[in-house]
Amino acid sequence: MARVVYGSGKVTVALDGTLEQTLRAAFNAASKGLATGIEALVDEVAEDARQDWYDQVDKRSGDSQESIETEMRLTTDKVTGVVYATEKATYMIKRPGPLSLISSRKLTQQSEYFEVRDYYRKNKAMPPGYRFAKLDENGDPVGVRAVRPNPKASDGKSMWQENVIKPGKKRARDSIRSIQRATKAALKGGPRG
Repeated sequence: MARVVYGSGKVTVALDGTLEQTLRAAFNAASKGLATGIEALVDEVAEDARQDWYDQVDKRSGDSQESIETEMRLTTDKVTGVVYATEKATYMIKRPGPLSLISSRKLTQQSEYFEVRDYYRKNKAMPPGYRFAKLDENGDPVGVRAVRPNPKASDGKSMWQENVIKPGKKRARDSIRSIQRATKAALKGGPRG
């Protein structure tokens, strides 16, 4: 459930406990449940982003995935659902590019190394499936590793853009009709002056 923040002017207050429950109930009654629909939408976007996050990149610490949060921002004239990240680095993570490789292992058998070295000496290029760190003083490759294509290779685009912003906009577009119907129903049921 999204955290509730109430703001007026330049003052913003994060609410919890009984005060949050009271304000949430009052706002839901006044908006005829529209705030609940917006909150459900942002919670779904955040949950889907958390679930899909490590399908596209390798998990390291898990901090970027866990930093995805939601918030309901209430003011005197509007309610806004927001998905945000508490870790700033989360916004910068990119999906692996189309040519992304995974370094499998360092060569441990001398015979394999000598084959790779001889191939490099003959062709001045590494054989497919191998990379090296540098050349030694004799021009031989050092730090040779076997590599393979990254199974998560993608388009190299921003994870935040692809997992939060685009799906969020799509869900909002798909929800517009139901929000409009709920708004009309709320206006019809409201007091008449």
